[in-house]
Amino acid sequence: MLVKSGIYGLIRHPLYLSVFLLGTVVMLKDPGPLQIILGAVNLIAVYFTALIEENEMIAKFGDKYKAYIKETRMFIPFIL
Repeated sequence: MLVKSGIYGLIRHPLYLSVFLLGTVVMLKDPGPLQIILGAVNLIAVYFTALIEENEMIAKFGDKYKAYIKETRMFIPFIL
């Protein structure tokens, strides 16, 4: 069943957004070269994981999920 209510009515990946935000906050707590690199790796990993999941959802739900993609943003409502 494709859920399109609540937060999923605004963004497709709220759990991945929370992982990204947690990694960003940890990076900002004690910023340094290593933390910045790890923060960038976190961002890239979360983004590509979400893309992989979207392909799986398209395979499972087909045109319904493609329509859902057009209705919502990936991570940030009304922006991204």
